Amino acid sequence: MRLAFLAFVFIFLAPDEAHAKSFSVARARSGFSSREAVSSNPSDLSVLELFYNGKYPEALRLLNSLRGKSEIEKKLRKVIEGTVAETSGMASYSTQKFSFLYEAGLDELMLPYLSEAGEKQFSFLQTFFAYDAPTPVRVEIVQTYQGFSALTGIDANLLKKIGATGMCRFGKIVILSPSALPVGYPYADTLAHELVHYFLLSMAFDLLPRWFHEGVATYLESAWRGEARGKLSAPMESLLHEAFTLSRLISPESIKGDIVEAQNPRDALLTYAQLGAFFAFLERKFGERVVPRLVETALSKDSIEQAFVQVTSSSWRYLWGMFGKEMASVAFQDRHVRTMMWFDEPDTVLKGLKEDMVGEIKLGDMFYEAKNIPLAIEHYMKAKALSEGNDHPALVYRLLRAWLDAGETRKAMELLGSTAVSPEDFLPLLREWGRAMFYSQRFEEAKTYLLHFLRTNPYDKIAHEMLAEAYARLGDKDGQELETKLSLMCE
Repeated sequence: MRLAFLAFVFIFLAPDEAHAKSFSVARARSGFSSREAVSSNPSDLSVLELFYNGKYPEALRLLNSLRGKSEIEKKLRKVIEGTVAETSGMASYSTQKFSFLYEAGLDELMLPYLSEAGEKQFSFLQTFFAYDAPTPVRVEIVQTYQGFSALTGIDANLLKKIGATGMCRFGKIVILSPSALPVGYPYADTLAHELVHYFLLSMAFDLLPRWFHEGVATYLESAWRGEARGKLSAPMESLLHEAFTLSRLISPESIKGDIVEAQNPRDALLTYAQLGAFFAFLERKFGERVVPRLVETALSKDSIEQAFVQVTSSSWRYLWGMFGKEMASVAFQDRHVRTMMWFDEPDTVLKGLKEDMVGEIKLGDMFYEAKNIPLAIEHYMKAKALSEGNDHPALVYRLLRAWLDAGETRKAMELLGSTAVSPEDFLPLLREWGRAMFYSQRFEEAKTYLLHFLRTNPYDKIAHEMLAEAYARLGDKDGQELETKLSLMCE
């Protein structure tokens, strides 16, 4: 039966020239540059078609039958073998436009939030670009950087070095499980970001340069939440401020290859912040349709350089210079806050604080773990007094959590009203912000913060339970039932 099936695949998928030009072109090129996919062997195209449509074992069997006769074997064999091994035994879940593969277990808690973000972002991009990207969009969730490497062909150490959490490659989207990072990460926004790449790759193959891709993806990644295009979070704005203050502007031309290479994750994120802000600048200057017009013109002219000149009457380099001058004149709010990123390891969270301040925080932690909340608060307050007005997100998190655990909602709200820290400066703060709003009977705001938190860390039972109750108070039975179900899955 297996041999007969292989013969069927070979006969019906070995394409002639016309077939080679038409077979699932968007999938066969998405995330896979034409340089790598070049082959004059029709059987190689059959392997690619199988691989790009998620038929991994079949692709590997066909590739094995072509040993010595395949022009793509050297570059693709390791990726196909790794993909077969990594996805074998994964659970699956499908929605209207998406097909998910994931490790059975707690990562199932991600699916409602990923589905919502994906479906909303797909609908937005469909309208924004006036284009129907191929469906279903395949999304594969991996729990380690080794798994990430197996599915993308990118070195695991490099992926970890730059803090990569998602990638659109080989006609699919690969995202990292939030369980792989210390406090999770915004995985729903990551899917929305990678979906922009998926659309652009499907529309333009590898015509658009990497800097254009990353800028547009950052510019549009929050659109699914109904926020203004190009709106930066407080942490991203802080990074952008840092870039202009320290003259750390990047050159778009330096961004080449399949990923943004950087010395560390913070530098990579800083690059995204600048590129995303550039496209927000273009919208302010040329209107909300500037990006679709640039893509359409690039396709007709076969050149992004010519597209910029035709659409904006300027080269992108000239516009980048204008953007730099405009941003240099912006009076960023100096919040005196060090944003803690999701890739920061726990032992580095307090790095840079004064020794006596760290000592008080650690004493507070010791008493908190011993459930002596009053003494924990006492030491956290001493640490706050030593901060000289420069609030630290990790300290605000500890103090807010302790006030709420002690039932001191009023003092918790006073802290929120006086701090320059944003809940996005340290992701666990989102849960505590949500708790504070819930205990203050501000259920709509509680829902917003708790949802934001669970879209970064879906494994928190208390957050699910509190969100379920917030939905109940707001009269949303569907939301209540879903969050109650998810809270039970945390056990």
